[in-house]
Amino acid sequence: MQIETASDRPQTAHVAHSSAWFVIEATENGGDKAQLALAVAGLTIWRPFDVRRDPTRGRNGKPRRDIRTARFGRYFFIRCTMTDDLAAAVRSTTGVADILGAKGSGTPIPVSDDQIDWLKAHRPEDRTTEHLPRLKDRIRIKEGSFAGFEGIVTAVDRKGVLKVEIEIFGRPSPIIVESGHVEIVFRAKPSAISAYAHKAA
Repeated sequence: MQIETASDRPQTAHVAHSSAWFVIEATENGGDKAQLALAVAGLTIWRPFDVRRDPTRGRNGKPRRDIRTARFGRYFFIRCTMTDDLAAAVRSTTGVADILGAKGSGTPIPVSDDQIDWLKAHRPEDRTTEHLPRLKDRIRIKEGSFAGFEGIVTAVDRKGVLKVEIEIFGRPSPIIVESGHVEIVFRAKPSAISAYAHKAA
């Protein structure tokens, strides 16, 4: 379905006096289709993605692809001069669930430029490293031949590969495991990390 812009159709009731941002809610898994259709129709789209590194590796030993995640989930923004006709056309677009607006009225509510500027300037911090194992953490292995074993992290490299000491038949044994294949059981205290690092030096 072709979407006509505000300049193509006569303005009706509930007309925005100038171009503004509006929030679009996409259907489940419909964000890409909705974004493409609205962009082809000539509307300005803002749908930011955050990229983070997958700490695990494939069977060939190579790092997996980066993970792209829509920052606002199924929600994204369009900029236009909103009219009733345009709102109806947008809502009928494949992948669009609704345009966010006043509760009960269905009238789209614009988002101020200041709010959009703030959202663009305040990108969420990458907190992935907070969930990665660190030196002296006690971890539990989730995958592989040693799944279910617990051990102590004795080394961490820049690629997220861990050296872990586990007990096998009552004897300490070092193994190598991907950080994405373990879960943290207990975080080591900073004093324990410092003491271990000093001992290793």
